[in-house]
Amino acid sequence: CGEPFQTREHVIASCPIYESKRDILHSASEDLVITDLLGTEKGIEALIELLNETDAFKKLNRANPNRTDLQLPSPSE
Repeated sequence: CGEPFQTREHVIASCPIYESKRDILHSASEDLVITDLLGTEKGIEALIELLNETDAFKKLNRANPNRTDLQLPSPSE
């Protein structure tokens, strides 16, 4: 999406890339409260579903997979 830091809060609550799938999370926490999503069984199940249906939180840029300026850590890091 262009946001320089893809924090969990950004991806879960506001990233436009995942807007169409955010209803999955709303089923577990209407206001997308992080502690509800990470601290309850229903929240974790919703996050797993979101992750399975999207590539959220992957190292590579899903929004622009052809981007070449991304650098992955070397194996020694």
